[in-house]
Amino acid sequence: MLTKLPLNIFIIIMLSGNFLFAKGKIARKVSRDPSSAISTNAACKTESDRLISSLTSSKKLIKVQADATDKEVFRLKTESPSKWLEIHYEKSLAPKVYEISNEKIIEHNFDSHCKAKQKISSGFDFSKSYPDKQMKFVNDAELQNLMGHNRKGIIYVWSPSMVYSVKFLKRYRDAAKELKVDFISLLDPRASDTDQHMIATELGTPETNLKLNSVNLFMLGGTEHFPTMFVFKNGVVSEEMLVGVYDHDSIVSKINQLTGSGL
Repeated sequence: MLTKLPLNIFIIIMLSGNFLFAKGKIARKVSRDPSSAISTNAACKTESDRLISSLTSSKKLIKVQADATDKEVFRLKTESPSKWLEIHYEKSLAPKVYEISNEKIIEHNFDSHCKAKQKISSGFDFSKSYPDKQMKFVNDAELQNLMGHNRKGIIYVWSPSMVYSVKFLKRYRDAAKELKVDFISLLDPRASDTDQHMIATELGTPETNLKLNSVNLFMLGGTEHFPTMFVFKNGVVSEEMLVGVYDHDSIVSKINQLTGSGL
């Protein structure tokens, strides 16, 4: 039987990559009021809160474990699944707010008068950090096309370096087939060329040629552990995911539960 983990249980992992917002560890703690001495007493708090409110109406924050005790980092969804915010607090300093999408990253800094300044850089893109000409990197727009607007299905994120995610790919695909819903598999974007091509050839399925390059799936924790299963309905990905290997009946139950909900 599936047991839903309480939110106070942390899944801690080390993230790799060259992304400013992806350094450190993830603590998947979701809270609507994550206030602490660091974030509450930050300089320019009123101005930064006003900026954040102008960028999203969501109040559901995911806390990211920072690399120092005097720092705090939070992730926050926007109305667009392809754009997220990340807010960096540091003791006695004004926060930094990042708008993150495949197209660009906008960094908002506050000067000594609490006036916001913008710095724009290239967008979230695993294909630049881990280039691979033989595989297709699927960004948020492309993922939206794969999901469609009136269909249900699952997204299976796997890695050649995690043997169970390879071994049980067929189990998840069979569950989707039984329920007559779509099956999309996305490969760990950091997988080595040698391992991934060998595994893809062995599995012999077209969908194994796709690599994750989605801001939404990454920010939700899609590359923290393999396998991870997301469920989608009418073009919307559920924020609740299934992490690890489960038996066939549990997979079917979770797909039915999430595709039957409003997500």
